[in-house]
Amino acid sequence: MKRILFILAIALMVGGCSYPEGTIPTAGRMIPNVPVIQTFEHDGHEYVLAWSANGVSVVHSASCPCHHQVTQTLSEWQLLQLAIVYTESKFRPEVTGKNQDGGCYQMTPIYVREVNRIAGTDYAHEDVYDPDKAIEIFGKMQDAKNPGHDIDTAIYFHNKSASYKRIVLENLELIKRYETFRAKLVEPNKKASWR
Repeated sequence: MKRILFILAIALMVGGCSYPEGTIPTAGRMIPNVPVIQTFEHDGHEYVLAWSANGVSVVHSASCPCHHQVTQTLSEWQLLQLAIVYTESKFRPEVTGKNQDGGCYQMTPIYVREVNRIAGTDYAHEDVYDPDKAIEIFGKMQDAKNPGHDIDTAIYFHNKSASYKRIVLENLELIKRYETFRAKLVEPNKKASWR
């Protein structure tokens, strides 16, 4: 791949094209006034092809989504969903409860039918075992019944029990502590490597 890009760069240079000067953000540092030839994606990552003191370089871009997957700060709403899923299934999507409730969120067939009614969707109860679809189903219910994403209301619409609310809020605090600790572990390792 690098050989192809190098040949492309030489062809562009011979063809007399000019390259805009700019700053390439690379993970952990900035390279000022490096002529950028091209940005491209390969295998799910974003790269920058640029001139450097040593010729043409391929740099793993700091704006590549992979650098933001682990270090992204979660919103209160996302943390709440983690707390609900932890409370309901300990993050196990294959779990089925005694009342036909299933999946990460432990949704019942009635819950799914209600989402289909209010959102005009056609989810099957089996969809609750697919984490991506379960997140969608939960989101559609909350968007309809709790558009402001209020924490107490969200818990109430998922389970009306006062003891359930207490457990979810305790788990929410646990997950917040976990996320804070995780961020401290990840922060020193944010710098990406050259690829």
